[in-house]
Amino acid sequence: MKNSFYIKRNNKNIKCNILYTFSYNKDNFMIYNDGSLDDEGFLNVFANKFTINNEEITLLPIENNEWNIIDNAWENIYE
Repeated sequence: MKNSFYIKRNNKNIKCNILYTFSYNKDNFMIYNDGSLDDEGFLNVFANKFTINNEEITLLPIENNEWNIIDNAWENIYE
């Protein structure tokens, strides 16, 4: 998998940088940013489940009960 991908937002292609990917219970998860900043000037970080088909990434929603998995992965990255 490449280190970046593009999403379409407001008819513009936005480059997203993949920070971390992992699998859990047969699902693939991704933590990434799109270069945007929050109100305090920090990079916005996003998370989604994803699939890859013919090298095309499809982002999928994370269920409420899966956010703990994302939080634990994010904490482990920065320990």
